[in-house]
Amino acid sequence: MAPSAALVIKNHLDNFKHKASYYDVILTGDLGEVGVYILKEYLNKEYDIDASNIIDAGQNLYKNICEINDGASGPTVLPLYFFYNVLLNKKYKKILLVGTGALHSRSLVNQKQPIPGISHAIGIEVIR
Repeated sequence: MAPSAALVIKNHLDNFKHKASYYDVILTGDLGEVGVYILKEYLNKEYDIDASNIIDAGQNLYKNICEINDGASGPTVLPLYFFYNVLLNKKYKKILLVGTGALHSRSLVNQKQPIPGISHAIGIEVIR
């Protein structure tokens, strides 16, 4: 999922003519500790983008209760973390949400094929 998220972030930044630093936070859904590391490395190596402001909702929600450190369900953790840890915090004014997921298919797995990733981005700017 990290390459998919990287491409979506790159395309979003290019389309809006922003740098990653334009956003106070780039919040991904369920990459986890390993996936966020891969995403940051991939963005840097493939697209020359420094995205040190990326945090992952799954990694942060589960960091104290799971030893695996590999995220969670993106459709659940991304909105939970966004509403309760980002919006209510009132710390961030420019937020890029990047939902990530995997397109699971029994036939791909049975044929030893990789599972494709999918991502989408939503830019939010809070005006107070």
